[in-house]
Amino acid sequence: MAKKSKFGSMKRYGVRYGRRNKEKVAALEQEYRFTHICPHCNYDKLKRLSVGIWVCEKCGVKFAGKAYATPKKQKLKQEEKKDISESFENFEKELEEQRIAREEARKAREEAKAAEAAAAEKAEEEGSEDLVEESVEEPTEEPKEVEA
Repeated sequence: MAKKSKFGSMKRYGVRYGRRNKEKVAALEQEYRFTHICPHCNYDKLKRLSVGIWVCEKCGVKFAGKAYATPKKQKLKQEEKKDISESFENFEKELEEQRIAREEARKAREEAKAAEAAAAEKAEEEGSEDLVEESVEEPTEEPKEVEA
């Protein structure tokens, strides 16, 4: 018994034009007839309105793209990749510096609290409340935040 196969949209051409050409056309038609993901709202509601015109059924955005498929993300050039990697490395260094500054500020606060607790214990032992007021104050300097 012969193997049955589905030809899809390629059936309408019959014996004309050759098998490979019909398969290419069928693949293109199958691709553009499916719904695609909208680049604006990320829902699977993008449909082809006409050649190169795509419309999202959810958010209503209409834009031009490829004739049979939605536009793909463009690849970056080598120079752009290098610039991005350099800026990322600088950003990582700044984040590390901020982390170190926060750690130092935290240690300073802990030391100030420990000194204050020690002064309070000493004042309790002596029965004098004057020493508690003279305890070490917390540092007010905080690290600057970098905008990303």
